This record gives sequence, C-alpha cells and structure tokens, in this order.
Amino acid sequence: MRIPRFNSRATIFCVGLLMLILTVLSAGCSANGQSAVPTASEGDTVVKVFGTRPKWDVEDMLKQSDAVVIGTVSRDLGAKQQPGTGEPPKLYYKYKDYEFMVEEVLNSKASLPERIAILIEDGATAANGAKVVGLEDIPTIQNNERMLLFLESLEGPKFTEGVGRPVPKGFTESTYFQLIIGSQFAKMLPEGDKWEDVRTGEAFTIMQLRDAIDRHDEVENVSK
Repeated sequence: MRIPRFNSRATIFCVGLLMLILTVLSAGCSANGQSAVPTASEGDTVVKVFGTRPKWDVEDMLKQSDAVVIGTVSRDLGAKQQPGTGEPPKLYYKYKDYEFMVEEVLNSKASLPERIAILIEDGATAANGAKVVGLEDIPTIQNNERMLLFLESLEGPKFTEGVGRPVPKGFTESTYFQLIIGSQFAKMLPEGDKWEDVRTGEAFTIMQLRDAIDRHDEVENVSK
C-alpha cells in the first residue's frame, strides 16, 4: 500500500496504515462488537495513528531498493508536507530532504554520483493542533552521521506530484531518492563489524549483505 502523493514502494507503511486506520485514544467500539473507525473532533488533544511497518528481511529490502549506499548526511535541504485525505482532524504528513555524500555504492540499478539528495519521513501534524502519536519508529537523522541506507529512486513520471517534487535545488530526478523504512531495517549505523538499526537492534555484517546482494542479482539476471 502506498501514500497517495505518489506510487512509492518506500512508503508502504504510510498509505492505508498511516492514513487508513486513524483513531483517537478515547475510541470506542461499534454496535456489532467490532472496533469502529472513530473520528476526532476539534476538541481532541491526541490523535493516534495505528499501523505496522512491513517486516522485510535484508533480501526483501534489496527487492524494494534501487540503490544501497554507505555515506554521510552533510546538510539539511528543507522540509515538505503532504496533506492526508479523509481523516478528521486533517493530518499533514511531514518529510525532510537531506544532502547525502556517497562513500560506497554497494548495489545500484544505475551509476550514482558522490552527492545525492534523500527524502525521509518526519512524522505528522494535525490541523487542529492535536498531538499525533504512533509514528515514533521513524528514524531520526543528524548531520555528519555515517550510515548505510536502502533507497528508492524518485525519478520518473509517477513522482511528478506530491512531496517527490520539487526536486531539491542543485539535484536532478536521477539523484533524488527516498529512504526505505521497514520494521527491522532502515537507517543502519556502524556497530563494531556490523551495521545496526538502533530502533530494533537488528543488524548484519557487510559480508552478509554482499551475499544477499549476490543472491538477489542472480535472481534478477535469471528473470530477465
């Protein structure tokens, strides 16, 4: 499932799961005993978003990605937001753009320059001022942080609307990517000889990742 702003594999959590099942903490049940889809009034102070990130292992993350890179976030390129649809109160999903300096390309469907832009989820706000909770598993990003990322390309006509545009100044569609976020893996930080997702504690070594890439490439080559 995908966010309506554009058809993106990387945002499976945010469509339907960020937007489809919205509730307030005081929600009740419907007459037939099943949970109702509650609404929130202007007086509500907390809106909770329920949902589950896709439980992708490393090979699943490779299937979703157009590039896997190691590098460093060098600067903040600004914020964007996309209005949700159908939720009371109105929600606005937030995103941020960052400049990312590529140190090593581990896997990519196209050649990459050493400088790319990445789009990352940044939570949500409610139009009525209510506090939005339930998005705490979004990775936080800091400048000068070295990390390993699974990325989806934002190049192509399907990204001409929504937060995939405009492309940050100084970049092109071919150098603009979105961070893929799964329940186990997203932003991977170096931890000893492994790369670890600090949200979950899930980790892998570069050798394990390279073996997974080799298996993935073999399957891709056979299917061509």
